[in-house]
Formats: sequence, structure tokens, C-alpha cells
Amino acid sequence: MLSWVAAASSGTTRFLVAYVVISCPLSAYSAGYGIDDLLALTVATYPEITAQKLALDSANTDLTAARLQFLPTLSFSTQRNRVQYSGNGISSNNLPASNATVTQPLFMGGKLVAGYGKAKAGSSVAEYALLETQVRIAKKLVSSYIDWWRAHEKVGALERSVAVHERLLKLIDRRHDSGVAAGVDRDLVGIVTGK
Repeated sequence: MLSWVAAASSGTTRFLVAYVVISCPLSAYSAGYGIDDLLALTVATYPEITAQKLALDSANTDLTAARLQFLPTLSFSTQRNRVQYSGNGISSNNLPASNATVTQPLFMGGKLVAGYGKAKAGSSVAEYALLETQVRIAKKLVSSYIDWWRAHEKVGALERSVAVHERLLKLIDRRHDSGVAAGVDRDLVGIVTGK
């Protein structure tokens, strides 16, 4: 299993952060979260994943109940019986009687084995549904993060380009002021920088 899957925990704050991470990666980036942190947080708190975890817990409980069907059942009961003896000098009395029984299912026509097999299959289905949901949500997060990172890098490249063109504009302005460069050069760089 992936390492970020094992880092699951719960909490309202973590859910809100995970929601913000998926809807607005810039805020998560500025908060200092890396992609590993975002994956662990999302897997731990995303509602679909939480629902799948609860379904897995339910399936595992059904599996435990199916296993317990193979164990013997102990029952214990007590009662008071009215007993009358004639001739021995004992009259009507309430004498206690206790009864303990142990029943072991030996043959149920395959019912227990089939129930166990069904519970085991249900547990496997729930486990793989959880993993599938975790991977789907992780892919969604990574895709969103990549789209944001692409846009972030594009903005950075454009800002660097504008800075280079502004330096070029200052250089051409100095050359124009000294009479070495023509005004057309300054106008061309001004179109690119918007000045």
C-alpha cells in the first residue's frame, strides 16, 4: 500500500484543508504543503474515502460475525421446580435446577461456510473499493496540482520575461538618450512591456 494511504487520520480542520487543497492549490502551496502532505491529508479526510473506510469496517464486522458462527454456543439456565414426595416426610418444596448446554454446529448444510465465504468476499470488495477511491482521489489531486504548477511556472516565466524586457527598455532608453539607438527600438520594446 502507498505510504500516504497509511497516514490517514480524521478531523474537521484537516477536511477543510483537503477541500481547499483540491479547490485552490495556490493556498496550499503558500501554506507550505508539499504534494506528499497534500496526498496524505486528502486520503485521510476526503468524504468519499471516509465513507469507503466505514464500509470496510462494516464488512470486517460481518466477517467477524461469520467466523463466530463456527464457535460453540454456551447457554445456562436455572429454574425452581416444585417437587412432592410422599412417604419420605418431604412435602412440597421448590428445589433449584440448573441446566448448562453447549451446542457446536457440526453440519448446517453448508450455511456457515457459505456465510463465511460471502462475508470474506464482501470484505475484499470493500477493501478494493477503498483503494480504488483513494487512487481516484489521489489522481484528481495530482492532476489539479500539476495544472496549478504549470500555470504557476508559466506566470513565473512571463514575469521573468517582462523583467528582462524592462531591463532592455532601460538600456535602449539610455542608448536613445545618448543618440546611439533609434526611437523605433524603444517603441518596439515598449509594446512588449506595455510601457
